[in-house]
Amino acid sequence: MKTIKQLFESVLKRVYGHVKYQLFFTYMLVGIITLTTLGGVLLYVFTRDLTEKNFLYVEQLNNQILLNLESNLSDIQQDSFFINYDRDLYSIIKATSQNTALFNSDYVASYRNIDNYFFNMLQRRRQIWGYSIYTLDGEVLYSISRYPERLVDKQVNNEPWFIEAVEQRGRPITRGRHEIKYSGGGSKSVISIVRAMVGFEDNTIFGVIVVDEDIEYIAKIIENIKIGDSKGIVIIADSHGALVYSNSDKEYAKVSSYEGYKQNVLLNTNISYTLGTGNDRVHMIQSISEQTGWKVITCIDHNELVKDSALARNIIITFMLICLAITYVISAFVSSQATKPLIHMKELMLEVEKGDFNVQVPVHGHNEISSLEKGFNSMITKIRQLIQKEYQEKLLRNEAELNLLQAQINPHFLYNTLGSIKSMARSENASITAKMIQTLSRIFRYSLGSMGITVSIREEIEYIKDYLLLQQYRFQDKISASYDLDESALDEQILVMCLQPIVENAIIHGLMQKNGNGHIHIVLQHDNDYTKLLIIDDGIGMDDDVMNKINAELQNADSQNLNLGLYVKNNKIGMLNVNYRIKYKFGKQYGLIIGKNDGAGITVEISLPRNSGEVGSI
Repeated sequence: MKTIKQLFESVLKRVYGHVKYQLFFTYMLVGIITLTTLGGVLLYVFTRDLTEKNFLYVEQLNNQILLNLESNLSDIQQDSFFINYDRDLYSIIKATSQNTALFNSDYVASYRNIDNYFFNMLQRRRQIWGYSIYTLDGEVLYSISRYPERLVDKQVNNEPWFIEAVEQRGRPITRGRHEIKYSGGGSKSVISIVRAMVGFEDNTIFGVIVVDEDIEYIAKIIENIKIGDSKGIVIIADSHGALVYSNSDKEYAKVSSYEGYKQNVLLNTNISYTLGTGNDRVHMIQSISEQTGWKVITCIDHNELVKDSALARNIIITFMLICLAITYVISAFVSSQATKPLIHMKELMLEVEKGDFNVQVPVHGHNEISSLEKGFNSMITKIRQLIQKEYQEKLLRNEAELNLLQAQINPHFLYNTLGSIKSMARSENASITAKMIQTLSRIFRYSLGSMGITVSIREEIEYIKDYLLLQQYRFQDKISASYDLDESALDEQILVMCLQPIVENAIIHGLMQKNGNGHIHIVLQHDNDYTKLLIIDDGIGMDDDVMNKINAELQNADSQNLNLGLYVKNNKIGMLNVNYRIKYKFGKQYGLIIGKNDGAGITVEISLPRNSGEVGSI
């Protein structure tokens, strides 16, 4: 059994004996140092700043709530102001207030005017619960609310809020949360704006207006206020410390029972303080409104602050990841020195994949990597030699194939033409024979002078016209021809002698097999992508199976499956040769295709690229 010393020596041996263990050792060392240093600093800074940040955040929330409350109360005070100084309403209320007994009898019209006025006010401000007007004796002169029952009559002239409103002589006062009761047994929690009604002419007080706001609207102002992961306890108290609203009656009862709560809530200043002891402590942040004297008090349970310290652990983990990243950078730097030659070889291999075989890796040192560099250079040299050899062989093979294909057309055509001249010489005078020989010489000059190049379609068409002229001499005008040529396409390029084998096939296998005269129609047209030549005959046509087989061979043309013996036997060598030459020169998407005509005969369509390049070798 190994001792601790032997085990430690074994670990050190593995660490110093392999690069990967050296990197791991560096990673662990840097990680431990970084975590120890940054973790301690982080925990100290977080603990110090956590309480300050939470309190600052809560103060900002309190100020926002106060702004919303002040805006809301200002709207209600503005309503009470307009009510007090509405001249029509003033006249009606003052008249009825002098004789309340007439209010329900002789002043029905006046009552309706007042009712309509306040009904519209209720509809305009949805947070308003109701309006009430009291005489100076404290009796209800008029009331309207969203509750269907009538307000319970009550003598209020001895109530502190009523006395204060009269003393303020038209200045609004705010009455904190209270219950209003109705004759049907219902009740509603509201806050109120109270204002004495002062006459215009004599500046005398003739009544008191009370505007009640639904306490639920206050709840909407502070809803969704959250401290940490749970809802904070928010208390709104009036200038006398009385409760206006709390989002938790249970928690409010608990907090208000703490020693020192009442003393602090009566202080007209912004203050932070702690109530309770131990884990039962509550941190209070109090903000006061300069406009109304109301206070917004947010209570944070001490356990919530402690729970927030879990954020410290998350931040430590974040910094652990940072330490790992730092270690990774260091490890990457160390490993890059060893792997730099390998990366360079990888980049050169990508260049080889793109076709550049002229790359060489500089050889450094005498280690395993230098052996790889030498092997890489040797491999590239051998591949380059093999490719050059294969490329040269392929060029020779393709050149031989094209020469063979080109040569297969001319003897066949020459044989038929000379046979025609021989026949005509026996039956015609020398002038006709001379014309045929002249036409034939032009054909030979064209075919021999243009061997292996592309020519314009205009030149190819002129050649075909000479060829058809000879055929008309031969067959005594049994064959006619017509042309529909797009002038803008005549300068496009085509391989030399592409049309002659197709026209020859149309004559021999189509027109000459039918009774009567035959006609060939040649059409040239083009669109955005293709130039198309159509050779249309009205001969005997072609069987569907044969046409489909030939189209399949045309579509899959390849120099490796040009079975010349088979094609000669089927009399299709010229058409297949032309198709292969076009595909070899311009691409597999171009070439020949055969289709049936609606009447009789077939159409051979040759597709070529637009702007197919200047004349040059194929």
